[in-house]
Formats: sequence, structure tokens, C-alpha cells
Amino acid sequence: WGAWGAWWLARVLGVSRVGAMLAGIAWSGSGFQLIHLSHQWAYTVGSWMPWAWGLAWRVSRGVDGWRGALGLACVLAVQVLPGHFQMAFITQVTVLVIGVMAVVGERGWWRRVMGLLLALGLMFPMAACQLWPTWELARRAEMDRTYEYLSGFAAHWVHLATYVAPGLFHWSPLWRPIAWDPLRTSPEEHLGYIGLVPLALAVVAAWVGWRRDRGTRALLLVAGVSLFLSLGPNVPGFSELIRLPGFSFFRAPARWGAATMLAGAVLAGIGVDRIVREARSRWTFLFVSLAALVIPFLVIGVVEFCLALTSSRPPEWATEVLRWINIIAPLPEGTGLGDTMAWARRQTNNPIVETALLRKGLNPVATFAGTRGAIYVEAMIESAIVAVLMMGMVGYARRGGRRVFAGCLLALTVVDLGLVGRHRQIEDAPLRPLTEQSPVLARLGELTRETGGRTLDGLGNLGMVAGASPVMSYRTLDIEADRGLHLDLQGQNRMRNPGVLNGREGIPTVLIFDFADVRHLVDQPGRNGYGLNLGTNEEVATRERLEDPALTSWLYGKRALAGSYAVDPGFLIRVTRQPSSRALLGDSDVGRE
Repeated sequence: WGAWGAWWLARVLGVSRVGAMLAGIAWSGSGFQLIHLSHQWAYTVGSWMPWAWGLAWRVSRGVDGWRGALGLACVLAVQVLPGHFQMAFITQVTVLVIGVMAVVGERGWWRRVMGLLLALGLMFPMAACQLWPTWELARRAEMDRTYEYLSGFAAHWVHLATYVAPGLFHWSPLWRPIAWDPLRTSPEEHLGYIGLVPLALAVVAAWVGWRRDRGTRALLLVAGVSLFLSLGPNVPGFSELIRLPGFSFFRAPARWGAATMLAGAVLAGIGVDRIVREARSRWTFLFVSLAALVIPFLVIGVVEFCLALTSSRPPEWATEVLRWINIIAPLPEGTGLGDTMAWARRQTNNPIVETALLRKGLNPVATFAGTRGAIYVEAMIESAIVAVLMMGMVGYARRGGRRVFAGCLLALTVVDLGLVGRHRQIEDAPLRPLTEQSPVLARLGELTRETGGRTLDGLGNLGMVAGASPVMSYRTLDIEADRGLHLDLQGQNRMRNPGVLNGREGIPTVLIFDFADVRHLVDQPGRNGYGLNLGTNEEVATRERLEDPALTSWLYGKRALAGSYAVDPGFLIRVTRQPSSRALLGDSDVGRE
């Protein structure tokens, strides 16, 4: 649906069928779609963005009247209904940018802008069945959206290199401790890639058509604004921006990159028509191809330079170089370049990195410094091959026909995005209930029916998968309690101490991370190292070890069951004699006790 929408948007802007097809492929296979493949909101909400842009352009250009505005309102309402309001907000902001660019400098512009505002206004009552209860829930769970919270998961300037080399900072999990964690973000939030061919074609469209084509200028402005916003706290003005409605609601600024990539994909469609007709534009295409070869070498050179500077006590000149590096690409406060590079030389204790290494069949205790040669080759080889083929295509275009050249551009885009997609591995299993395939999950379901209580495990949600009650979930809602509730500490809560927060109207509220009613503990000895424990051995009634290759393969990949770094598929289930303490909310006096 998103690919079809990008195709239609390109056609609305006057792009040929071949160019529109390339735009749809580049958008649906982009880095944003790839890394968010496991997030339903990425496609259920994001796929409507090109449809909204196309309708906004038609309304602003006067092609559609009130019916177009009503259609735009319907699209925006349907986009809101799945419930991921950040992507919907990004669409609404970019719709306004496109609308303004469509009418700027023309007479009667205000009437067309009123059509856009009418569509945005109608969206709220049309989506009220989702917006109203969500607003009520948000009021109950209101929290302080501080700068620290809103600035998390933003793209950094160094991550923009992934627009030409997607393997940089991504294909190896050992990039995480040095290129993501110090910058308070993660590779699961940003991969700026639409394909090398579409990127070069987008540059061609921008270079050749920004003066003569209004649609090109609109897409360029959207791409620039969204790219700027995706950098979050790494650009000036972020502190002031997050005080505005909408911008103050959501963290993960890197998701603005979705609009950047959609604009780039449609610009690529425009670029196809330009490069086929105008031979001189092929020099721009050739320049981008060459830059795609050079930029990864520069990034790797900087990494190697930083490793060399921090390997021992640096001389005075090196200290000055480090100072300039921190000025150009500053790290968050309290994070030093030396500390970051130290993680490159030692084994990380991040279970996400360990699991990702096992999925690739690699040593889970490998270090970046010790394996960086193979990491560099893996990050660069595919992009380098595509860049070389692109340069060869420019020479062939002089002899081949226009249609053949356009077909080669399209084919190479499919191959490029297909190679990138191969790195997004997804485990599969038979289409049967998981409790029928996993002995551990089946046993948890039985124990819940027999003994009641809740399940505690290192991942937090095994109980939920088994149809039982887990201790943790990914998102929680803490609702304040009235005065009079007491805190029951019978048996003592050994898992975590209560904390005291200031509630509304000056009433302090005691928040307990709820480890109440725990009966079952699931551990994988020697693997996750969580050391789950509720107390002394006497509190454990039964211990049961189960071999579960299916669950092990889902957690660590099928490669983890064989090879040099095989994982023991054994799991330990412990059942307590009685539930752990029940923790409730309380007033300030109980909290101090």
C-alpha cells in the first residue's frame, strides 16, 4: 500500500511510469521500512503518508476542491486510527509544508490553505473513537516529558553516512557500544537508506530541477526540514522546539527520517526522467557514485584515527584533535571519546549485542577492535559493488537507448535494496500455537492454571507469550491511588525498593515496580546471567529443567543451536512455595517507612 501510494504521488507530480515505479520500490524498501519491519505501526500508519502528500498537493494546486479536502481528512483519520500518533503528526506537519510550497507566490493562496486546514480539522472528529479515549488515558498517566526523555533516540550527524553505506554502524552488532549507545540511540531507530541509485537520482533531480519545478522544491524542503528534525538535540533550537504542542509529545526524533526517505524516493522518480533526457545530468549521477565509494573510507578512517589516539596516553596535538572532534560531532554530556573507544577494545556486557552475534553464528564475546577488519569489509563490500556498477552504467548510457538505461536503473535499485534486505533476518516457525512448539511455554501455561500467580523471567514477557501473567510488560500505566491504601510488606519485597514520587495536588505517591504475586521464575543458566531470585532456597518448592530448542532458536537464532558457539537449550523453571509480597500504592508516611 505504501509502494502504491508513492507511485501515485509521483504520478501526481508528473513523473513517468518508470520513475514512479522506482519511487515506490525505493520507499517501500527503504531503511525506515526495513528496520521497523517488526513494528506494525511502521506500515499500518506510515503507508498512508504518500497518499496524504498527494492529496495535499492536489488540494493546494486547486485540482481538487472540497471533495479533495474531505478525502485528505479521511486519509489522515484512517492514519490516526492504528494509534501511533507520532507518525501521524509527522504526516500532518509535512502536509502543511507541501501545501504552503504548492501555493506560495500565487493569487488566492489562502483559499487553498484553508482547504488543508479544513482537512486537518475534520480529521479530529472523524478519528474521535481513537483520540478521545487515548486523551483520557494520557491524562491519567501524565508524566514529565523532560529534555532527557524527548531527546532520546535521535539520529546523529555520523549516522547520515548510512544514506550511502547502510552497512556502516548496522551489519555488525559490535557497532552498537561505540556508535549508538554513547549517542543515546539505537540502530533499531535509524537507517537512512533508499538505495544508491535512487539517492543519486534524487540529487540529479534537486540539482537540475529545483529552480524550474515547484514539486521538486516542495520535496526538497520536506526532505531538508525532516532531516533537520530527525537530528533532534544534535542541531540548534531543539530545546525551544520541544516546548511546542506536538513536538513536545514524542521522543525518537529519528523517525522524522521516514519523511526524508519518502521525499528522496519521489525525487528519485523525478531524477529518472531528468537523467534519461539530459545527458549532462549524468555527471551529477557519476559524482554521487564516486562519493558513495569515498565516504565509507573517510568514516572508517575517522574510527581508526580515534582508536589510535585513545590507545595510549595521547600527545598534546592529539588532545587538540580530540577537542575538535568533540566540537564537530559532540557526544552527550558525560561521555568522552576515550570511554567510547574503550568499549571497542573490550567485551560488551550488552545482552542485545551477545544475542545478535549468536544469530550471525559469531563469537558472543568478540570485540570490535579484534574483528574490525571483517566488520569494515562487511559494511562496505555491497555498497562499493553497487557504486562501481553505477559508474559503469553512465558509460553505457551513451551507447544504449533511453528505455534500456531506465530499465537498468530500475533493476539495479531492486538488486541493491534486495541485498540490504538480506541483512534483516527473521526467524520463522510453523503456524501453530507457540505453546505447542515450546516445552517451556507449555509448562508455564500449565503452572499458571495449577498454582496461579505471575511469571518472572529475564526477558520480562515469556509469561505473556504463554498466556500467563508476566511481571513486566513493555509499557505500563501507573495510576495514582487515593489516600488510605497501605503498603503490605509481609515477607519483604526483595526484588526492588519502593520509590517516592510527587503526585498531583502535592500528594506524594509511592510507586512499586510491581513484583507482586510472583510464583514462577524462568532462567537459562549460563546464558542470560540474570540470576533471578526471590530469596533463600527454602522458598522454592520445585525445580524443573526442560530442554527447549525451539525457544532457544527464537531467542538466539537457529545458528545458536550448532557450531562453535552453540547455546545450551536448557531452561530452569522454579516455583515458589507461596507468592511474593503484594506491593500497593501508599501515602508519604508509608513511603518513608
